[in-house]
Amino acid sequence: MWYTAHVLMAFRFKEGFQKDLIVWENMYLIQARGKKEATVKARELGKKEVCSDPTMRLGDRPVRMVFEGIRKIIECMPGMNSNGSPCDGTELSYSVYRVKDEASLRKLAKGKAVKLICQE
Repeated sequence: MWYTAHVLMAFRFKEGFQKDLIVWENMYLIQARGKKEATVKARELGKKEVCSDPTMRLGDRPVRMVFEGIRKIIECMPGMNSNGSPCDGTELSYSVYRVKDEASLRKLAKGKAVKLICQE
């Protein structure tokens, strides 16, 4: 079976207080026999992404990239080709958001910044 793993990575200051965190949600396509195996593979991928490169910075502050965890594992939906691999049209993942109004929804649909609640 095929899964999409949502792996969270955060940029953390090497020293001092940090009010806001920059978080990347990396999505990996994983082949596994079940959700447990997919989760193990996702953790391994996330841990491989950890980075303490001395040249990495946010603004002028040195940071390190830290594996924070797995947000979700989604089983890929129909669109598989004859050998069971994902192909054109396969739904790899989804997210559920709540926005405050129609105007926010239109902004989100245009790729603009909007305050939202991530429900899944």
